[in-house]
Amino acid sequence: MKEIALVMGGDIKLTSQEGIGSEFEVTVRLASCEPKPLDVHIERNLDYRGLKALIVEDNRTNTIIIETFMKRKGFITYSVVNGEEALKAVATQSYDLILMDNHMPVMDGVEAIAGIRNMPGKEKDTLIFGCTADVFKETRERMMGAGADFIVGKPIDERILDDALYQFANKLFQFSGRKGSNVTSLGVSK
Repeated sequence: MKEIALVMGGDIKLTSQEGIGSEFEVTVRLASCEPKPLDVHIERNLDYRGLKALIVEDNRTNTIIIETFMKRKGFITYSVVNGEEALKAVATQSYDLILMDNHMPVMDGVEAIAGIRNMPGKEKDTLIFGCTADVFKETRERMMGAGADFIVGKPIDERILDDALYQFANKLFQFSGRKGSNVTSLGVSK
């Protein structure tokens, strides 16, 4: 400890008395800085009731966790286990949000996202959150390059998911018919 204090331009002094205790005095030289606002999480609750979310995930436990998050918010959830099934689902039904895993059998998330973005109808504009436990920058860049709107790390932090839903509220509500009455141009509930 003394070495750290010395490197920081200070010192450590010890005063000790038997039967009474010890006192440590630590001094270090610190540069002054401007105060910054605290990064406080603001709860943003939009009305998601009735919005449809497609969960594309091959791990059943992850699917259950994501479904729980989404249902608690009011979403109606559907799930499939790979990208090929996701393309079929998106071609036959409209969704407001797709939560797309990256690593899956048959067809991975990058291929599925690209496939959805190349569809001829309005489904190509569906809000897509890529979901991955992969920490490599390249993986996230590949998902974004394929057309994901946002990447949510796994395990999913519900606060990050909430912030992303709020950030992309206009795109999330684009098919619901509630855009004009429940969400302003900034995505805030009225």
